[in-house]
Amino acid sequence: MGEKTGWTYIEIPPDVAQQLKPGNKKSFRVRGMLDGFAVEGLALMSIGEGKFIMAVKADIRKAIHKHDGAMLHVKIEEHKDYKVEIPEKLKECFLVNVYCL
Repeated sequence: MGEKTGWTYIEIPPDVAQQLKPGNKKSFRVRGMLDGFAVEGLALMSIGEGKFIMAVKADIRKAIHKHDGAMLHVKIEEHKDYKVEIPEKLKECFLVNVYCL
């Protein structure tokens, strides 16, 4: 758990991050299994020095019956075809703001 953020996360060491996406130092999306529970579209966020973290939301922790500090079997890969879907209402807001400038 992050002392400053309150987030529960998994720290991904630099050597593992480089296996997932060689040469990358920016955040990217992954998919895979956390204790046999399928996940996709989760972000690996850079925290510097080649390290990354992956936040584990409460609903996932509940599904896998884990708490802060518990051991977890992680199997992930880059989610290359992940696309963010923007709701139509939000797209409308973007258009309105662009026209207002």
